[in-house]
Amino acid sequence: MKDNMEWFKLVIGWVVATMHAEPQMKKPFNPILGETFQGSFGNYEIVVEQISHHPPVSAFQIFNPKQKKAPFIDGHFRFEASTGLRKLVGSKKGVIWVTFPDTKQVVEAVTFPKIEFHGMMKGTRTANFTGDIKVKDDKNGFYADLIVCPDKKGWFKKMFSSVKADKLEGIITNCRNLDFRDQINTDRKKLIKDSDG
Repeated sequence: MKDNMEWFKLVIGWVVATMHAEPQMKKPFNPILGETFQGSFGNYEIVVEQISHHPPVSAFQIFNPKQKKAPFIDGHFRFEASTGLRKLVGSKKGVIWVTFPDTKQVVEAVTFPKIEFHGMMKGTRTANFTGDIKVKDDKNGFYADLIVCPDKKGWFKKMFSSVKADKLEGIITNCRNLDFRDQINTDRKKLIKDSDG
């Protein structure tokens, strides 16, 4: 039996690990309002429904009907995109709730990074994540703030050096309002001490 902090860490790991699947859509999917998609993987079933068309919002549930104590996942996303001369930026806004029935623990993922597509017209097509991931468990007082690509450089600095797009930094704390991006250049030991108090 894992304790609440271990489950919290596993949810963070799951949120980060599933990011690789986002830019790999196999077919166009632009459902009409009320259209559903059902599927399964292993013992889990997934149900997705389009609940708004403008803006496009999808709600989903992932559950194991054969095991009552299995984690239950549900949530909703609104998808947005913006284009520029050299890139396409996609973002999702919404929430994922992961509920553990045996302990009544609910972990929420509430902020997700943007994805930048480069090379859409010419050159090599790449996809890079950038931004924040925020996960929380209000009942137990756990808060995680992660930054994807924390040392991203501006366009001028990029001309002289490369961007470390595969870097992830963050902190788990009991401080609800800690913004790790503001604290990233502070002393790590002091940051951890301050978040405990």
